[in-house]
Amino acid sequence: MKLLLDTHVFIWWDSDPAKLSKKALALCGDSANTLLLSVASAWEMQIKMQLGKMKLDFPLPDIINDQRRENGLQIIPVALEHVLALPRIRGRGTGGARKTEASVADWRREIPEESTWCPPKELFKTYHVS
Repeated sequence: MKLLLDTHVFIWWDSDPAKLSKKALALCGDSANTLLLSVASAWEMQIKMQLGKMKLDFPLPDIINDQRRENGLQIIPVALEHVLALPRIRGRGTGGARKTEASVADWRREIPEESTWCPPKELFKTYHVS
């Protein structure tokens, strides 16, 4: 299964796995699954750190590179098409969440396999594009 990690899920998976549900922890820890992170999430984390609203234990590039090396994390780029897909996405959200939803929507058109988005509050809810 391909799991697109929400920003908080990514941070918790790396730094505080006890905050994840048992199901999320099992899925993230299953090497048969592919962990994905949108550039929008990295962007969100970097902005929050620069504004002093978030503090990580290690530099963000180190965390991402460690996750890529240790857990096969893949990065999904953000493209103009992701931004332009926002009006077609059902569901609510603003800022980083909407950018991530748009990335998922565009990514799903390019990769035919089913994917699952892992936000912290509505874990494993799938967002559909009309």
